Amino acid sequence: MLKKDIAKNVAERLGIELEDIKVIMDTVFSEISNGVGSGETVFLRGLGTFEIYESKMRMRHDLTLGKTVVQPPKKRLKFVPGKSIMKMLRETNQK
Repeated sequence: MLKKDIAKNVAERLGIELEDIKVIMDTVFSEISNGVGSGETVFLRGLGTFEIYESKMRMRHDLTLGKTVVQPPKKRLKFVPGKSIMKMLRETNQK
């Protein structure tokens, strides 16, 4: 499902103009991005949690150089689904 599909479904369900829904969705996504970008954990009840974590330093083999190089730690984004989503997934897997 794409963002435009979600916007269309929400507009139909609520009876609001599609353009208004798009503005609202863009604003919500912008706020989530700003929160995560500033290092905050963003918790959306019923959906899940977006959080930043730092990966460990690793040694990896670079095929182009033919030697082992150090891969420095990086900040990464992790999404942890909420309980309701996990419950739906478990129920889907049991069918």
